[in-house]
Amino acid sequence: MQISQQIGHSSIQEKLSLRIATKPESQMVKSGSSFELSCEAIGTPPPVFTWLLNGKPIVGGQDNNLLEKLHNVGKTTVETSITRTTIKIPCAEKKHRGKYTCVVTNGFITEKADARIVVAGGQSKCSKEGQPPQIVQYTESRFEREGNTVQLFCRTIGAKSIAWYGPEREFLNHAPGYEVLENGDLLIRSASWKHLGVFTCVATNEFGEARAEAFFYPPADFDEETSAGDDGDLSFSL
Repeated sequence: MQISQQIGHSSIQEKLSLRIATKPESQMVKSGSSFELSCEAIGTPPPVFTWLLNGKPIVGGQDNNLLEKLHNVGKTTVETSITRTTIKIPCAEKKHRGKYTCVVTNGFITEKADARIVVAGGQSKCSKEGQPPQIVQYTESRFEREGNTVQLFCRTIGAKSIAWYGPEREFLNHAPGYEVLENGDLLIRSASWKHLGVFTCVATNEFGEARAEAFFYPPADFDEETSAGDDGDLSFSL
C-alpha cells in the first residue's frame, strides 16, 4: 500500500475521500439457512475491502489499483469510484456467528462498519455439494479522465474462469486495449468516450456463475462535469 501512496497521491485531481455508503446489517438467521452481508463505499482513490469475523480476516484484502497507477505515472488522474462487496454464506452454522467487520480503505483513509450475526437453532446438516462462484468485491461505478488507464475490480472466490464484456456486449478478454488481470480485474488502456457504459464481469465454475456490472464514465474535465457533494455523493452530467 505504501508504494501505491507514493505513486498516486500527487497526481490525483480530486480531494482524497472515503465514505461507507451502505453498511452491513445485523441479522438473526436460522441454522442451515443462507445469509449475506454487503458493504458499499465511495472514495478517491478507489476503495477496497477486507471482511473480518471476530477480528480475523476471512475474505478480501488491500490489493488496490496499483497497476493502473503505474500506467498513469506522470498524468493527472481522477480515481473516484464506488466499490461494493458482498459475502454469501449458503448454510449457516455455529462457526458463522459473531461480529463481522467491513474494513474499507483507499490507501490513505480507513473506515469500518460492524454487523452481528446470531445463528439460532440446533446444528443443521449442511450440504457438501459445490457452490457457484461468488463475486465478493467489484467496481459499481468508476470515473476517470480520457486517455488514462482504468482498473475495474472483479474479485471472486471459487471461480474457475473470469470473462469480461463491454458496453456492446463484446467479449474483452483478448481484445486490443484491454487486459484481464490474474485477480479478475479488467484493465482498460487509454479510456475514451467509446468506453462509456456498463462493463460486465462473469465468474463461472462447474456449479454455476455470478455476474457483476460496472458503470464507467470518462469525463473530459472532471472538475466541470463531475463533483462530490459534502456527503460524498457523486453527481455528473452527460
